[in-house]
Amino acid sequence: MSRPVSALSFLCAAFAVTLVNAQTHNFEERATAGRDLFVHEWQPNDPLSPHGDGLGPVYNATSCVACHGQSGVGGSGGKANNVEILAVIPEPGEPTVRNERSFLNRLKETHPMFVDSLDRYYLGVVLHRHNTTSGYDDIYNELTTPLEMSIDSRSRIRRMMKRRNLSFISQLPLKLVGFKKDLQYAIAERNPPQLYGVDLIDRHIKDTDLVAIAESQKGSSSGVSGRFTGRYGWRGQMNDLDMFIKGACAAELGLQVAEMNQAPNPMKLDYRIENPDLDSQQTSNLISFVRSLPRPELVIPDDPNERSYVTQGKLLFSQVGCAECHVENVGTLDGVYSDFLLHNMGSSFEDPIPAKQVPSFRVVAGISDVVIETGGEDRYNADKASAEEYNTVGKAQFEEHKAESIKVYDKFVAENGMPPYYGMDPRRTQFSPQAPPNPYSSKYDDDILANTKTIQFDSIEEQNHYKEYRTPALWGVADSAPYLHDGRADTLRAAIEWHGGEAYASMMRFSQLTEEQQTSILKFLGALKAPKSAEKVPDHIAGDENSEPATGDKISAFSSGTIESLGAGS
Repeated sequence: MSRPVSALSFLCAAFAVTLVNAQTHNFEERATAGRDLFVHEWQPNDPLSPHGDGLGPVYNATSCVACHGQSGVGGSGGKANNVEILAVIPEPGEPTVRNERSFLNRLKETHPMFVDSLDRYYLGVVLHRHNTTSGYDDIYNELTTPLEMSIDSRSRIRRMMKRRNLSFISQLPLKLVGFKKDLQYAIAERNPPQLYGVDLIDRHIKDTDLVAIAESQKGSSSGVSGRFTGRYGWRGQMNDLDMFIKGACAAELGLQVAEMNQAPNPMKLDYRIENPDLDSQQTSNLISFVRSLPRPELVIPDDPNERSYVTQGKLLFSQVGCAECHVENVGTLDGVYSDFLLHNMGSSFEDPIPAKQVPSFRVVAGISDVVIETGGEDRYNADKASAEEYNTVGKAQFEEHKAESIKVYDKFVAENGMPPYYGMDPRRTQFSPQAPPNPYSSKYDDDILANTKTIQFDSIEEQNHYKEYRTPALWGVADSAPYLHDGRADTLRAAIEWHGGEAYASMMRFSQLTEEQQTSILKFLGALKAPKSAEKVPDHIAGDENSEPATGDKISAFSSGTIESLGAGS
């Protein structure tokens, strides 16, 4: 009997090997096809998008590699590739129910995408650099021109900063671009990250690994205390790699995919396309290519003295506290140097958009029961108490209808607002349910009016949420300048010296090291290289002002029109 069993085992093993080889071959084929899409320079009505409209209508670049080409295909991007977010900074107490309509109209006059078709508004909208519609360039230039400081603008910003308990007003590098109709606006920026090794991050790090790190930080006495929302995006706004890639297609290039609509055109709000620009196979190919990108490398110098610097630098990196957030090994992945958690980085990182919003919900008649309007880790949690209002049968029906409501809400976000890729959820100001009406009552509409009350809207989330950013992975950091979320730091030294908030103590310990010790840390970081096997960017791709990593002095000057100028004459 042993021979047949052995033969069967052999056949099963052979089949398994054949299957794995076939799957590997298929993945490699998809990745090769996806590589062509990644470096392809898209055009409006592109032949590769026969059922859609190709590039745009709004877009930040004409190819993936244009923003992810530093140090090779799949790398980071220079400052010229930063995503720009036009943000409104409401006055304290704005908006109220009484002035809501005026508030929404003023927002729409500045940029129509501040308000969606459901009269929900956003604190920020992505200000795309390009539009296939004529006349957009003049609007873009007007909205991005820095505002000269005036007595009025100084007082407004001081009120905003006092409201958020900010003491270091000279360290808030926001580019002020307008005070229109009594509303103040600023530009916030996000720098394109490197994509090397993202598949390993996705497959080798579990959510439970990151939650465990967050719990361990809470128990420490260092003042470091991160929280987990997602491992992708500067604000940790997404935790699904495939959806993050699809979101980039829709948001940055205007390439609509099945799960993510392209960003709306502010010049033609009624413009829609029925079919995706990338079909399911193209999307799968592109994702496969991004997942195939090699991991960064630790390159140990051959020279004994340089090698000694790197060895000592790694030890000092841990001793000064950098490794509390930049964790070397996470899950089953080694050498990544991140905890992928959100951390309060201090006043100099204050952003107009919070990393998390306070949960809220509203009752919707005729469509569904309860629509949740919130973001981050608390998404859809605000309705738990309302479900308990019903008996067992009613509760079951309520949950079923609620699930349908969530689908309706997400569809509206995707179709009528900003793509969820950006991590900015819409807000509502009018109603706050006192007690949810019974959705099965014949007087449902009357119940809504009877059981709601008007309130004044308060946009203040926890103060820390305006200063929180996800810890970037440091593998490959030597070849990914500029640094930090907006690319403000051209050098590794500058990036370290910008650290505040939870990282302030570590930054101060670094500053107290000898020059030789600081050099050791910088040389260690300089050994964290992009993969040698990364493909060179094709010559036909337009270059950018990519910065080279260095160890120079901290950046101390801001562009004109930033909040830094408040310090003068104060």
